[in-house]
Amino acid sequence: MALEKTVAADKIELRDIRSYEGLYAIASNGQVWSYPKGTNSKNGNWMTLDMSRNYPMVALTKNGKQTRYAVHRLVAQEFCDKPEGCDQVNHINGIKTDNNASNLEWVTGSENRKHAWLTGLQKTSEAHKQSARNAGYGRRLFSMEQAEKIRQIYASGSLNQYQLADQYNTSQAVINGIVSNKTYTKEAA
Repeated sequence: MALEKTVAADKIELRDIRSYEGLYAIASNGQVWSYPKGTNSKNGNWMTLDMSRNYPMVALTKNGKQTRYAVHRLVAQEFCDKPEGCDQVNHINGIKTDNNASNLEWVTGSENRKHAWLTGLQKTSEAHKQSARNAGYGRRLFSMEQAEKIRQIYASGSLNQYQLADQYNTSQAVINGIVSNKTYTKEAA
């Protein structure tokens, strides 16, 4: 009875966790419910989440075996549609502790990384910068697409190297490296 009142008062939806039916349930707001266990327990309870890691975690026990789960994955598993090929859960607002179903979505690894960069959750570290320098991107002024456009314009004969340098706000030497395929080539990428 206490569970029904809590759920009704907060207007949250509660669903049994897959493989833990009758033992544990997950709420649409990220709370985890433990059903009564044994004969000495009359009421279940809301579990305390482990906040010691990057994401809230919970330990569920079945048949004497305890397994830890990230709460956001449990919520997404029960409340979010999972498109084919999407195996990571993204926090839309970027707050790792906001495990409301409305804030979660299944994404690909690539989409998750892109979201982290676009929202500023992932920042350029010295390791990223060194990796870019090692790959030859450390001082690049243009994207590969821009370099290809410069080659096309030069090949058409409509602009010479000095005119391209003026248009792209760089030096003739940089343009020469591009049009002569010494820089910005797929092999150098």
